[in-house]
Amino acid sequence: FAYCWELEEFTLPAAVTSIGEQALWALVNVEAFAVENGSASFAAADGVLTDAAGKILYYYPLGSTRTAYEVPASVETIGNYAFNHAGIFFYEGEPYHLASLTFAENSVGKYAFRELYGDVTFSAGTETIGEYAFYRYRGETITLPSTVKNLDAYSFAECTHLVKISFPGGCGVENIGDYAFFESTELRSFDFSKVKTIGQFAFSAGTGHAMYIVGAIHFSA
Repeated sequence: FAYCWELEEFTLPAAVTSIGEQALWALVNVEAFAVENGSASFAAADGVLTDAAGKILYYYPLGSTRTAYEVPASVETIGNYAFNHAGIFFYEGEPYHLASLTFAENSVGKYAFRELYGDVTFSAGTETIGEYAFYRYRGETITLPSTVKNLDAYSFAECTHLVKISFPGGCGVENIGDYAFFESTELRSFDFSKVKTIGQFAFSAGTGHAMYIVGAIHFSA
């Protein structure tokens, strides 16, 4: 069903037991997902598609006009592509977007927040930001907890509006993957005090360029 842009309603049959990656991607006019009664595998609370136990968030409805969303505390995993493109579409001729997204301890899948607008706040517990998780993120700031240790490959690549990553409890990042901040050229500072590994082209501004951070770079003694 990917790219079925004219589709406005989607109800998952109770007999469905699994969904392939990107199967429900880019359904930009679906305001809420629904699940048929009797499903043992899936649920839909507030129009958001999860597994039956509410531990895995599979898809956020891209047609939703809400401006804030707090991921339920039961959710442990943000699935691949879960919020991909959320908030870059139009409602009655006007752009709308999630201005605030908050969630507790989670693992974050690849492309989970691709091209998302607005502020994203993680509660303590998250340890890894997955591959491409914030690829082309359109916001200016992201707040991460000190528990985050790994920034996987391309996790913040091509975030051309990203100016600051805040760590209110201190930066605990130890591993920065290949191309993690590739072409995120507005980033002005990063705390390297606990970093142990930095992947190739992690802070490159493109072919032939070295690290581009302008401002504070903090290394451990």
